[in-house]
Amino acid sequence: MPYFPYTAYTGGGLTYVRPPAPLAAEAPTAIEDVVREATAMDRWLPAPSRVRDLTDRLRDFIGQAAPALEAAAGQRDANDPARRDALAAAKEARYRLRIGPGNGYASAITFARSLGRAAETLLQCRRQLEAIVPVAGTSGYAVIVVTDAETCDVCVEFGRARHAAELRYDWSGMKRANTLLGAHRRDVHPTR
Repeated sequence: MPYFPYTAYTGGGLTYVRPPAPLAAEAPTAIEDVVREATAMDRWLPAPSRVRDLTDRLRDFIGQAAPALEAAAGQRDANDPARRDALAAAKEARYRLRIGPGNGYASAITFARSLGRAAETLLQCRRQLEAIVPVAGTSGYAVIVVTDAETCDVCVEFGRARHAAELRYDWSGMKRANTLLGAHRRDVHPTR
């Protein structure tokens, strides 16, 4: 039986050919699906054409999302942790784009996975920046949400105190601000 190098074909017998996947499974529409598929490549090996398609989608997304994230982060306070995280994520994603894939299938998969992780980080930072208050849901004891349309000066002041405590990584100060705001809203604004 002849051996043909680099083909995985030994020259004999019939080989099983997997039927092509449905078109809907090969072209995910949401970037989250593309990211999920790219980061899962450590558990499965797609066809080279699929790796190329995923890489192209991720390159396009990162090329558009990184500048938009930097612009949104630029509107935040310089000491805001969400701003620092977003700018670092955008810088890392741009770096990943410049590296490019090496030679071969394994390198293409590694590159697609790294782009997937960079895109996933960009998505997380974008969600963090789109929060109503810079600290809502990012860390700490609890979530405090004070909208821009808040009319009560005491509520706004407690929100600012919470934000300042988070910038200092003062967890007890954040808990104190949350407790005081909760008590104030319960006593003064029972309908909120």
